[in-house]
Amino acid sequence: LYLVMGWLLAAFGQYQDALGALQQGVKHTSAKVSDLAQQALIPLQIQIISAYLEKGEFPHARKKLAVLESKIDQRRQPGWFVRWLELSGKLNFMQGHLGAALRQFWQVVEICQKGNFQQARIEAMLNFAHILILLNQTHVAEQLLRSARDQAHALKLAVLKIRATFLLHVAYARAHSLANDVSIAPTVTEMRKPGRKK
Repeated sequence: LYLVMGWLLAAFGQYQDALGALQQGVKHTSAKVSDLAQQALIPLQIQIISAYLEKGEFPHARKKLAVLESKIDQRRQPGWFVRWLELSGKLNFMQGHLGAALRQFWQVVEICQKGNFQQARIEAMLNFAHILILLNQTHVAEQLLRSARDQAHALKLAVLKIRATFLLHVAYARAHSLANDVSIAPTVTEMRKPGRKK
């Protein structure tokens, strides 16, 4: 109940109330309660971190992520570990730790590939490609998106195919201006070249 209440409140932007409900839920997951109740701890903590991220309280989110990492069994709970990676990657991206963010989003793709979670893998590929587009690495993003689109088509996942096609258009628009083949913005690599005018 507290988990669902917290999720709904966060969805409406009422983050403080959401955190209050979620933290109240955590109180009911102690070692003294049933195994079923204890199993709610990780999803409650995940939602708490998500609420802190959306609220912009990054230090709290990072502290909670660090504590939660040791509580997740990567082999037995790959879904929760993937969610942890996504939240950690999002936080790193928002704080400008781009290399760490990319590694974590790519790790999600690898986990889904290793576990043969086909739909989840395609979704992870789309998320990773989206980040690449934001970083202006459009060529790599386009290659990844074409692969994701083809896989979605083969598995008859229409929604993912549509999203891949949409992101391909976004990547193209990001890489080209109205003038023929003129880059809108330099890539990260180009911006780091010595002697570049600021």
